[in-house]
Amino acid sequence: MTYALSGALQAAVYDLLQSDPGLTAMIGDAVYDAVPGELARDLRSAWAGDGEGCV
Repeated sequence: MTYALSGALQAAVYDLLQSDPGLTAMIGDAVYDAVPGELARDLRSAWAGDGEGCV
């Protein structure tokens, strides 16, 4: 698969997850189409070094 299709695939998966009543009953609105800001910063910091502490 090329990156040309990745945006459409991500949008389709996100829409499917957002519209699933069973999933939203379990996790509420915690479905994101991108990594949330603070978590993204933490992940970037973890990978910027030698990877120690990454899980």
